[in-house]
Amino acid sequence: MNEKDKGKGNAPDKKPDEGAGKKTAAPANKSKMVFLGAIAAAIVVNIIIAFVLIQVTKPKSPVEKEAEVKADSLQQTDKKHGELGEIGDPIDAIVNVAGTDGERLLKVVVRLEFPGGKGEEVSKEMKKISPRVKNLLIDMVSEIPLVELNEPTAKDKIRTNLLRKINNAMPKLEVTDVLLDQFIIQ
Repeated sequence: MNEKDKGKGNAPDKKPDEGAGKKTAAPANKSKMVFLGAIAAAIVVNIIIAFVLIQVTKPKSPVEKEAEVKADSLQQTDKKHGELGEIGDPIDAIVNVAGTDGERLLKVVVRLEFPGGKGEEVSKEMKKISPRVKNLLIDMVSEIPLVELNEPTAKDKIRTNLLRKINNAMPKLEVTDVLLDQFIIQ
């Protein structure tokens, strides 16, 4: 036999060995794939957990805090408006509208709402505080120019600002709302 025949004869002998090697390598490749898949799944799960933890623990932005406070205050206001309270006597103010050189007048009549069930206490308190509330009302509305008074939100601004000023100036007094009886621009 020459060397070529020997090479040919050896070639078929090597193929079964190589085939046998592939059969044993296939389970090793499968286990590598399973292992890599498990690692990839663990990484994905860790990324998801990290994202959720970051979202839960990150501090709120000032805009989010303000929105949360506003929503909470709206809930409290709705609760207060749901309960009927005691309504005080009318407090009126007639002022010159700012920026009109005395040509235009504003008449505002407000009533204060107090928590219910206080009856006589409210009447006594109203007599005591009515001049102060009238002073706050006159000071506040006399500074508002005609352009702002004609805006659709002007009445709400007057009510909320007056309520805030009353509660800041007289913290012992519980005023739950300011109601407009009259609002006349002439």
